[in-house]
Amino acid sequence: MDHSQLMAEMPEIEKMTAQERIALAKERRRDQLRKCDERERSLPPPRPRRPRLRFSPEVALLEATGRADAAEVERLLREGANPNSHNEDGLTPLHQCAIDDNQQIMLLLLSHGADVNAQDTEQWTPLHAAACCAHINVVKILIAQ
Repeated sequence: MDHSQLMAEMPEIEKMTAQERIALAKERRRDQLRKCDERERSLPPPRPRRPRLRFSPEVALLEATGRADAAEVERLLREGANPNSHNEDGLTPLHQCAIDDNQQIMLLLLSHGADVNAQDTEQWTPLHAAACCAHINVVKILIAQ
């Protein structure tokens, strides 16, 4: 309905009670929603979008370790991600496991060659981080390596 049609029916609408105007408004809104739904159903489905942003396997490994996503970490390691990758602060996935007390991912990283002696920018190793956080079982795992 365009503006001129609305203006033409104004005299009739002004004669209606408030309840009648509300009922008319609801009816028109239902019609509007129905037409919108029909239009959307008639459109073809949207084309699948290709992701434009891709992260390196090492960045993905650090992120998955931080989220404690063992399945993703395992997949990335299997596909060749470097277990000794690090962020701008020098934190490796092993450091992150030591901080988070994540023994499962730690063992996975160690089985793929993660360096227990890797140092961050402040010269801390994963053992330092685990000891500072009082994660005794992680400390034991790291010492055993």
